[in-house]
Amino acid sequence: MLSIPKEYPLGLSDDELIKLVKDFSIYATEAGRPGNYVVGPSYWKEMAELGQNELSNRIQRKLLIEIINLKEEISKLKEDNEKSGRINKRLNIITIFLAIITGIIGFLSLYVAWPEKRNGDFQSLYLKEIRSNGSTLKDIFKILDESQTKTITGDSTKTRTK
Repeated sequence: MLSIPKEYPLGLSDDELIKLVKDFSIYATEAGRPGNYVVGPSYWKEMAELGQNELSNRIQRKLLIEIINLKEEISKLKEDNEKSGRINKRLNIITIFLAIITGIIGFLSLYVAWPEKRNGDFQSLYLKEIRSNGSTLKDIFKILDESQTKTITGDSTKTRTK
């Protein structure tokens, strides 16, 4: 004869509860047969249903806990996503700012290099003239040194003293 534990169904583990529900179901089937009628089969069916209800409640409780945990995880992911979006926005602004600064520096370097290029062209004209006259290397260095001491302003040329 099956006995019902005092802590049934709340005090049992899931495995114990599942085993008892199976046993009660089997016993309810056997008790309902003619000749084995001691306690009505409805009693054992009720015991099996009680165990099944407890198992169902436990599963629902675990699912509810998991849903709450998932809700918390989703809110954390949402916060992280918002924080990441703010950081990306700042990085984009910094990148655009640096690109503008790079463009300005590039323009200024071209602006500064243009007169130097013009002076370089001027010096190359001197070198061509010197080569065409058949001057020596000493003469070329002397002329280059003199050309470096001159500054060009508009139409006039001024010479600095050493």
